[in-house]
Amino acid sequence: MKRFFSPVAMSLLFLLVAGCSPAAPTHQALFDQMMASMDEMGTILSGITDEASAIAAKPKMEALAKTLSSIRDQGKALGEPAAELKAQFEKKMAEKQAEMTAKMTTFAMNAAKDPKILQVIEPIMRDFGNAVAK
Repeated sequence: MKRFFSPVAMSLLFLLVAGCSPAAPTHQALFDQMMASMDEMGTILSGITDEASAIAAKPKMEALAKTLSSIRDQGKALGEPAAELKAQFEKKMAEKQAEMTAKMTTFAMNAAKDPKILQVIEPIMRDFGNAVAK
């Protein structure tokens, strides 16, 4: 799990640093949207307790990957934020990463109890990582 989370977290941080939101093309708007997406991802993953809940999570994860891909694409057009703003975002991202690690641990414990969870979720997580890292 940690091997997956670190590249995804770094990709999300890149989105934050480089992006904007459709309604208001600002770095702050992107950051807020990204943080909400991370919360949603954590909620989805920590709610997966068996194969049925993993299957139910699949469309939610796919939609979230599309959202983050959209943020990424918009972010590339905006460019880097000011150094001070970037530092603020990195600090908040580090705090969020600790929270996400706890949620990922819950997911990992549930997946260890039911191997069918990983059979369903692993391809989605790989696609998810690819969607935010392009």
